[in-house]
This record gives sequence, structure tokens and C-alpha cells, in this order.
Amino acid sequence: MKENRSASLFPKELVIESLKQSFVKLDPRTMFRNPIMFIVEVVTFVMLIVTVWAAATGNTAQGSAGYNIVVFIVLFLTLLFANFAEAIAEARGKVQADSLRKTREETPAKRVEANGTVTTVSSSQLKKAMSLSARLATRSLPTARSSRGWLRSTRVPLRASRLRSSVRPGAIRAL
Repeated sequence: MKENRSASLFPKELVIESLKQSFVKLDPRTMFRNPIMFIVEVVTFVMLIVTVWAAATGNTAQGSAGYNIVVFIVLFLTLLFANFAEAIAEARGKVQADSLRKTREETPAKRVEANGTVTTVSSSQLKKAMSLSARLATRSLPTARSSRGWLRSTRVPLRASRLRSSVRPGAIRAL
């Protein structure tokens, strides 16, 4: 029986790399690109100074040391979470781009040789003026209910304009 493995929302490798990037992105030069998060970072740094000053002097004019520590931790965790979310989105985007690139390279195409034989080649090996063969693709329309009962799904041909414009006209023949 086939093992059913579902894709995880957060793969372990992406999470580890994103956690590293969330600390790297704490650099003020990086944070300056996002003004809101840059202000949160500045306030977090100010809160760190206030917390250390309150703990060292025992002065409670700016709040107790415990309160200042809690505020600092909340601000710092906010920065880390925002950076983590941004890093995970970037990592998933890179993975999707790699997947699309791989699909483009591995897509098979049927090339018509000069003698009329059809060979299957990788789409990355195609050139602009090559003759290709294509089958008329069909699309199933959903089943709908009418006043007379259930209608069956209908198969309709796709438009030929969906084929790539790089294929020269007249080079496509139906199989």
C-alpha cells in the first residue's frame, strides 16, 4: 500500500533557516527598510537601556525592573516573530521558484523531425523555429442541475491561442 505523506506547512529545514535569518535581520541597516519595525527595534533598544538602568540603580521612577523586563521581552519577541514570518515567506518563495524552474526544464515535448517521425524531448532543448506536434486539449465543464434533472459534464476543446506564441504558425499538427 502506498504511504501517504502530507506536505508539512513548515518543513524543518525551512524553519531552522528562517530562525537563523530572523536574528540576522535584526541588523538596523536591514530593519531600516521597514520603518514600522525599525521604530519597534529602536524602542526595544531604549527599553533595554531603561531596564538595565532601573535594575542597576534600583530607581522605580520608570517602572519596576520586572515590568520593564516583560515589556522588553514582548518587544523583542515581536521583532523576532516579524522577522521569522518574513524569512519563512522568502524561503517558501525560493522553494516555489526552484520548483517552477525544475518543472520548466523537465516538461516533455513532442518534436517532429524532418522525416516526419515524432520524438519526445525535454522542453529545455526546444528552439524557436522547431516543428512540434500537439493534441487538442479538452476541458471538462462541471456538472450542473437544470429544471429537467442533472446534466452530464461536457468536454470542450481549449482555444488554440493558449499554445505558446513562440511556435511558428503551421508547425503544429494534430495527432
